[in-house]
Amino acid sequence: MRENHDKMYFIEKLAHQMGNYSEVRNILKEFLEHLLKKGDFNCVFIYRKKKDKFELWEKKGSVEIPLNFKIDEEKLVNEDVVLNFKNIHMFCKKLPSFKKYDALLGYAVENSKENDKKEVIEVYLPLVEVIYQSITFNEKVQELLIKDDLTQLSNSRYFHLMVRKYSADKKYHPVTVIFLDLDDFKKINDMHGHLVGGKTLREVGRRLDVLFENFPGAVLTRYGGDEFTILLPNTDLEEGKAIAIMLRENFEMQSFEVPPHKFFITASFGVATFPFSTDDPDHLLSLADKAMFKVKGTGKNNVGVAYPENN
Repeated sequence: MRENHDKMYFIEKLAHQMGNYSEVRNILKEFLEHLLKKGDFNCVFIYRKKKDKFELWEKKGSVEIPLNFKIDEEKLVNEDVVLNFKNIHMFCKKLPSFKKYDALLGYAVENSKENDKKEVIEVYLPLVEVIYQSITFNEKVQELLIKDDLTQLSNSRYFHLMVRKYSADKKYHPVTVIFLDLDDFKKINDMHGHLVGGKTLREVGRRLDVLFENFPGAVLTRYGGDEFTILLPNTDLEEGKAIAIMLRENFEMQSFEVPPHKFFITASFGVATFPFSTDDPDHLLSLADKAMFKVKGTGKNNVGVAYPENN
């Protein structure tokens, strides 16, 4: 069958590129474009609940799927679903090996055709699933490389990658780093154990995530131990200082709750900006660290700033 020949072509191509994330993405694109050319489809789409978005491949003149399109999860329990948009039949099929509804394959046709549906389910759906399994695996590997497992913030590797990215492109300038170190955090570990200490660090990460959720491009990092960094593009030194003061006050006044415990934790902050504090991006973090260290030596729970004349 021609369909099986097509399927084997893509499987063999995928087998040669397993582990190569960008190439596997290209294979998926090539495959869906192949579907559009051979089938009587207006468009083929992938819906991923995790990312809350569609990845859509269209033929010229095809109907656009509304951005507020929602999947009715109650109708997706082990059954196929046909949704209607302006007389276009949208056929959806859950990818079986994915948890819940992380990924769905769909296509749109002018008239619902059982042969098309059968071909998609028996021939193309399994292949899309294999390709998406590879993509998802690679995404998880990529996530492990850049995320801190405890707090789910980024890790130091990703922080340095983003410092290089932001400093290399003037549209992100000025770039500010806020370095914070929790004050006397060792006491929590000593009195309540490392499990409670770990949960407390997780709560600190959540607090930072909430505070910066609407700040474009902010990179939040658990740099190590009880040290955190905040990388802010398009933020000058005085703005960074004001943000650090806001954080200091927030930490001081709002407790971190790790039931049955409630901790009031202060932190010491250091702020440095590229290219104002230094024109060497590799020196940026060390300047913020140095400013923070001075705060530690003069009473803690304050904000230090790396002005050029102090360097």
